[in-house]
Amino acid sequence: MDALVVPTATVADDLARHVPCQARVHVVGEGVSAALTSLPHDAADIATQLRLPPRYVLAVGTIEPRKGIDTLLAALAAPHGPDLPVVLVG
Repeated sequence: MDALVVPTATVADDLARHVPCQARVHVVGEGVSAALTSLPHDAADIATQLRLPPRYVLAVGTIEPRKGIDTLLAALAAPHGPDLPVVLVG
């Protein structure tokens, strides 16, 4: 094997710690589809169905310590933090 491609530096670090490998590791971030850069025509209907408020914080990812959900929640709960609800997806 000449090289490995991973999506994040964290994955590269985990790989180096747990898997002995002589291959070069390249971090290539995941791309974002052009379809995701604009709202769908029925976005308002979907938000209503999900009972989403007009403004909120969206956190997407696995719920595990290294993702920092605790830090996000602490920041939002801080006295001068924004008064926004959190939607967790993961």
